[in-house]
Amino acid sequence: ADGYYLFDELMPGKYNIRFILPDGHAFTLQDQGDDGADSDADPATGETECTALEPGENDLTWDAGIFELASIGDYVWYDENGNGCQDEDEPGVAGVEVNLWTGCPPQEVIATTTTDAEGYYAFCELMPGDYTVQFVAPEGYYFCEQYSDACDYENDSNANADGITDCVTIVDADDLT
Repeated sequence: ADGYYLFDELMPGKYNIRFILPDGHAFTLQDQGDDGADSDADPATGETECTALEPGENDLTWDAGIFELASIGDYVWYDENGNGCQDEDEPGVAGVEVNLWTGCPPQEVIATTTTDAEGYYAFCELMPGDYTVQFVAPEGYYFCEQYSDACDYENDSNANADGITDCVTIVDADDLT
């Protein structure tokens, strides 16, 4: 229940451990600090390096750090009345290109998607870090006012006049959809 494990009464010899991730999780970086408190699992395989146990030895330093992957996404809508707010009856816009950039300020596009038939998009299974979202306006469309005072945060536009959002920092298990 607390994350501890133990293989006891092992014969002297060589061993390695393979950790199996639960769905929606990833391994943290390997060997990033004190050997008794860092993650020993290879992030790509979940395996530790081989270790040799001598007779009577108890080695309790083989750990694995994991985290829950995160997501960013939401909705692109047609602001029919131009008030900068996502009003209840305003329709979503299908086929809008959405780019996910790493870093603040934006450094590199790491994923691209388009909004679905109802205007929704999502980037899933993201590592913790800093991200910026960029929307590409279809021909003839423009972005409404960013963070309009006319509505609450849940219903305003996060994109500026160029279609770029402010930087967002996601951490373990954030779901920003």
